[in-house]
Amino acid sequence: QFQSSQELSSEKGLVAEFVDQVYSFRNLGAGAFDHFMLNNLILRVDSLDPFLHRIQAKGHPFLLTRVGEEYALFLDIPQNAQTVQLRSTHVSVSEPKVVEGVCLV
Repeated sequence: QFQSSQELSSEKGLVAEFVDQVYSFRNLGAGAFDHFMLNNLILRVDSLDPFLHRIQAKGHPFLLTRVGEEYALFLDIPQNAQTVQLRSTHVSVSEPKVVEGVCLV
């Protein structure tokens, strides 16, 4: 896996240091949006419900919000601090949080 490969190693590891730094302030579950989350992969899906069921069952943090007419589900790749955003016009199993002061369009 690239996040722990020898090519990216230092005393602790460049990726590990970055992940620790990001996770020191990231708080998806509280609805907090940090500037590193702006750099994310956006995927469109028919419904966010199956993803929310799996994420909640595994206890992973997430941020669900609205972006225009769509819902946006922000997730971290575990132990990597990279953000994935799933977008859909349908969600019924969770309520979106309002994210203030960030342009997500």
